[in-house]
Amino acid sequence: MRLEMIKGLGIDLLDRRRIDKAIQKYNDRFASRILSKKEFLLYKESSNQVRYLSNCYCVKEAVSKALGTGIGKMLRFNDMSILRDEKGAPHVEFSQSAEKFLSNREIHSCHISLSDEEPYVTAVAILS
Repeated sequence: MRLEMIKGLGIDLLDRRRIDKAIQKYNDRFASRILSKKEFLLYKESSNQVRYLSNCYCVKEAVSKALGTGIGKMLRFNDMSILRDEKGAPHVEFSQSAEKFLSNREIHSCHISLSDEEPYVTAVAILS
């Protein structure tokens, strides 16, 4: 068994109604600021766009908190893609620039957990 040292832990709690208001006000402009290109295509196909965008937003906030950087110059929302594996489990795929940023900090894996119960979403991220 390989032991990994935890480099960061982040958690976020989000009220989906905030995201719903942002979508109503800014339409796809808001979603395109938050989502990667891959995610945006999935968002457009989603039967529940508020839920999809809320889940992605919440996970990205948790990851940024685990890094201790927040969202900004070091890491942008669209540097991360929150995707699902064949069983539906979420995972994070990072852009090349984000991978380099993580590697420089000796972070090699990101574990996430996501839970949603109307109207809230919560996410936890562990970086090792």
